[in-house]
This record gives sequence, C-alpha cells and structure tokens, in this order.
Amino acid sequence: MGDFKVSYYQLISENQLVIKTTLEFVAFDTGIRGTATEIQKTNFHNFLLSFYPNKREMTVHSELYSNTDEKFQKEDFTKRIFNLSLS
Repeated sequence: MGDFKVSYYQLISENQLVIKTTLEFVAFDTGIRGTATEIQKTNFHNFLLSFYPNKREMTVHSELYSNTDEKFQKEDFTKRIFNLSLS
C-alpha cells in the first residue's frame, strides 16, 4: 500500500484485523556540528481495523504517535485504507 509494507497481519475476529507495517523513508538529521544530512529511517506502525457491516462503517486504530513524522505517516496509511475500501 503505497510506501507501506505489510510485514504481518492477523484476523483476530470476523470483524477485526491487526496489521503491522514498516515504512522506509529519507529524513534530514542535524548533526552536532549543525550540518544537515539525509539518513535512511524505518518506522514500524501497528493498526487495528474494525469492520461494522451492519452500520457500513470501518474504523482504524493505532498506537499514539511520538512525533510529527509518525503522525503524518499514520494519517497517510489511514487515507490509503479508506481509499481502498471505497474502490
């Protein structure tokens, strides 16, 4: 799904799915001397998808993010999931 790689998934009930993903990306890091360099990073994200067929709803849950990179990455994953379910 886009840049996300699904590393593991498990159906935990007929309406719930756990997904573990990895996301590799390039970030800028500022060293001790103040010079910015590009570094390769990998983030791991866990999601729980819950389906409610009677209501025709789906929710996406994840752990709390610790920085803005994680926040925007989780939002991107959620948008991709909802776009897949609408197509």
